[in-house]
Order: sequence, then C-alpha cells, then structure tokens
Amino acid sequence: VALTQKRLANEINSFEASLNSNPDTMSKRIPHVSYCRLAIILCTLNLPASAQEAEPVVLSATIRDFRTSHPDMDLPTGGLDVFSIARDRVLPELGSDGKPVFNEAGLPYLDVSTSEFFDQWYRDVPGTNLTIDYPMELERSRSGRLAFNPSGNRFTPIDQMLFGNEEDQNNNHFTLEMKAYFTFEGTERFWLTSDDDAWLFIDNRLAIDLGGMHDVLTRSTSFDQLNLTVGETY
Repeated sequence: VALTQKRLANEINSFEASLNSNPDTMSKRIPHVSYCRLAIILCTLNLPASAQEAEPVVLSATIRDFRTSHPDMDLPTGGLDVFSIARDRVLPELGSDGKPVFNEAGLPYLDVSTSEFFDQWYRDVPGTNLTIDYPMELERSRSGRLAFNPSGNRFTPIDQMLFGNEEDQNNNHFTLEMKAYFTFEGTERFWLTSDDDAWLFIDNRLAIDLGGMHDVLTRSTSFDQLNLTVGETY
C-alpha cells in the first residue's frame, strides 16, 4: 500500500514519540525469527552503553520474489476493505522446520488464499519464487538506538531484479525471512513497524503479530514477559 509522504512522516513521528516514552535499555542483538510480506519495515531497539561503540551489525535475510499471478501477492479486493490488522493468520508456535504454520481455523481469509500457497512464502519453490540473500545493516543513533531502515522509507530492495517489476513502479511481490540469535540480558524490548504482514518469533513462540494487509503499524514486546532465562542464548 503506497502512502503519501505526509502520511508516512506522521506515522514515523508518532513512532519516534512512542520510542522516546519507552527508555528501556536493549540488548545489542536482534531476536530470533522475523517473517514479513511487506512494503515498509522498520525495526528498532536500544543498546546498553557498553555496546554503543561496537562494530555495525549486519544480519543476513532471505528475500523470495513472486510473480504478480501468485494468489497471495496481487489480490483482487472486489471492492472489499481488506486493509486492516488481521491477527491469528499463523499459529503461536513455529513448525518443526522453523517456519510459520498457517492457521486454517480462520479460513476463508480475504488476503491469504490457502495453506498450500502460504507455505510457499518462506520456502524455495522452483518455478514459483526466486531467492536472494539480503544483508540487513542496522544503523546506530547517537542515543544508542539500533535500527533497520530508521527513516521508514518504502522498502523495495529488489526493484528490476529476479522476476522484475512486472509493469509496476516497484517490485513489491516478495517476502523476507530473517533469523538470528541473541543473549537475553533481562531488559530487552523490540519495536517492529511494517506495512503488511510481519511476525516476530522468539524462542519459537509468536511475540509480535502484525498480520494482514494494512497501513504502517507498530507493535513492541518486552522480553521479560516471555519466560526467558537471563544469560541464555535464543
């Protein structure tokens, strides 16, 4: 969903205000698994003072490009308003293969067709998607905040690549999967902003649910509510 610059600026200003009102100190590493079907993504966390001068953090993500003909990628709305937050698209725990599990109990959905097609979002399927590795470099602010895409710019990393733009202005028909490990220090909080589906799993459990086709939305989670053990790596 394309946003006007004014509207996007308002969303970002609102998000920054929410960050400033939550001064919790954060771990320097990103949580376990993040899955997205998106146009805009912004991830933010604060650093302890000891980590603020550390080397830049670059995380390895996987982008899978789909053709516009994929049933979940260029949806005919039929005049219906499907652009809203839609929780419970996925089950609260990852599957045995470390992938999100589609929640069939809520079918039919307007923005996801079937579990068979959803399973293609984060798996390599010859003839259906093309895959590329993508480095996600996290920027450090003077306050110690560590963020990916802190300006909130529209996220179109594969324009004119893989299947190409297919007569669209940008190549928007893709998913992103990122996995990483972190050591729990006891006070971490993670903010996730996305335009369209995004899920964050920590220790294989759903921590942030931003499912559905929607405008820019932000959610956060405090790790001390997840029954993690201080000093353990997840």
